[in-house]
Amino acid sequence: MELELSMLLATRETTAWDEGKLEAASALFEGQKAFFAEHMQHGCRSFVEKAQEFAQTDFYHGHLLNGTRLYLEQAEIFSTVSSIPVES
Repeated sequence: MELELSMLLATRETTAWDEGKLEAASALFEGQKAFFAEHMQHGCRSFVEKAQEFAQTDFYHGHLLNGTRLYLEQAEIFSTVSSIPVES
């Protein structure tokens, strides 16, 4: 559920940038950072680590869980980006 909301926020941000709605895009960017810090950063990483212990197929162990782990690592880097300046 958290990953789906993260995708939705990113999609809305992209649309706002494409439509030239800079303030909305910047607000969505900040919302994604806050959502990651408050809901995903620790809980999802813990879930992936525990799920890898019990994964019995290549799909879950190699693809799904490693893909999720890589996404979380990238999101963690993304969360350190400072605010995007918006010119009025």
